[in-house]
Amino acid sequence: MNQKKITNFIVSRLNKIKKIDKKNLKNIDDFDFISSGHIDSIEILKFNFEIENKFKISINPADTVSINFGLVKGLRSIILKKLSKTSK
Repeated sequence: MNQKKITNFIVSRLNKIKKIDKKNLKNIDDFDFISSGHIDSIEILKFNFEIENKFKISINPADTVSINFGLVKGLRSIILKKLSKTSK
């Protein structure tokens, strides 16, 4: 799976929760969906579940406390890393 498809999936799920502001869409990789309040603690659980199901990976607590987890590019990186481990 390529980066663009992963980014598109993340963005579509975040938009489903709440429409992403246009100013954040301009530089979506740096959008911090947690610190900005875009997603709350209950929604993050559902969001993680959707990611796990879509990509057939497991997101563990260490991933969610990573400084990169709340950024679109950081989450994409976590997903790519996990996908590369499962394909070996």
